[in-house]
Order: sequence, then structure tokens, then C-alpha cells
Amino acid sequence: GVRRGGVVAWQLPNVDDALVLFRACWRLGAVAAPVHHLAGPSDVDTILRRVEPDLVVEDLASLSPGDPVPRGAVPVRPSDLAVVLFTSGSTGVPKAVLHTHRGLAWKAILMTRVHGLTPLDAILMPAPLAHVSGLLNGVLLPGASGMRVRLMPTWDPEEALAIIESEHISFMIGPPTFFVALMNAPGFSRARVRSLRLVSCGGAGVTPAFVAEASEALGAVV
Repeated sequence: GVRRGGVVAWQLPNVDDALVLFRACWRLGAVAAPVHHLAGPSDVDTILRRVEPDLVVEDLASLSPGDPVPRGAVPVRPSDLAVVLFTSGSTGVPKAVLHTHRGLAWKAILMTRVHGLTPLDAILMPAPLAHVSGLLNGVLLPGASGMRVRLMPTWDPEEALAIIESEHISFMIGPPTFFVALMNAPGFSRARVRSLRLVSCGGAGVTPAFVAEASEALGAVV
């Protein structure tokens, strides 16, 4: 029953269902309104009152399958709203940030070009998909570049090492603390991260010393 311009909300950790929900919304011309998986009941209630969703999805298994919607069947304009993301609420109630298809597509295309991403790449994404970093790098960049994405529900350096090694992860993005934890993990070795070619860092102070250390330890461009 969701139509173009309708709002669909969900609160899920980093699972494949969340990625599917984003794409299903955009195929229909609907607005995705993901809620951070760690948001408490009060914040969730506030967010849902703000967006007034047509549908709140608990999980994909709870939905009755409808007729397939072919690509391009719903006329979606670049200026249409694609996503509503909410801030953390650290300075008050969570604030709604509105993103259009044009804005998100431009960012994804730009970062694909800047990082030289191709279908041969693979990204490990522990950032929540309800956060702009997770949305951009876990949902949009794989769509723009064709690369594989491996979602992590929670960040664990040892598990990350195992995934990087077994799934040949070539690209990671996140704050310096992620990579410091990775390099300091008991099971870390240069051989286990040899597939990494590029690390993009931000969200906190990135020092020249960190760049030098991470470049050497990871054997990747930082």
C-alpha cells in the first residue's frame, strides 16, 4: 500500500533487510526513515511522531509480498525526498535531516570517482545504516560502484579481521578509533589485511602520525 511520497520507517541493526528496505522505498518513490537501532523508546516515539510514517516495518518477514514493481515504473524526480535521517539528540531532541535523491546520488557518484571504486572492490561497513556514514558508504556507494558490501551489526576488531581476510575487503571508512582498535587487536597481522587498498578516515581528528602509522601497518593508502 505504500505509494510515491509515502514514508516508511524501521528500526533495525545492520542487516541485509535494512539495505533491501532502502532500495524498496526508492523503487516506489517512497521516503525511507530509518531509526537508529540503539534509540530508546522515548526517542523512537518522538521520531515516529515527526515523520508520521505510512508504514513501520518490524522485519521483512512480517510483510505480505505484493506485485513486483519494475525499475522506472514510478516516476521519481531528482528533487524528491529520499531519506529522513535523525541526529543523535545530544543537544536536545533528535533533529530531522532531509536528503533528496539528487543530493545523495551526487555524493555517491563523487565519492566513487574520488576513491576509484569499482565492482572489484568490497567494503566492510560497521556504521549504522541509520547514520549518514552507514547510508552513504554501506548503501549508496555499493549501488554507484557495483562493489560488494559486508555489513557488521556491531564493531568487533577481531571479527573485522576475520571478515577482511576471508572476504577480501579492499575499502574501509570510519573514525581513527576503528583502525587503531584493528591494528591493536591480538590477532592483527599485515598478512590478514593484505586485501585492503584504501582507508578513508574522518569523523574525528586525523593526525599525520596516525596516517603514517596506519599506512605502514595496513599496507594501504590512508
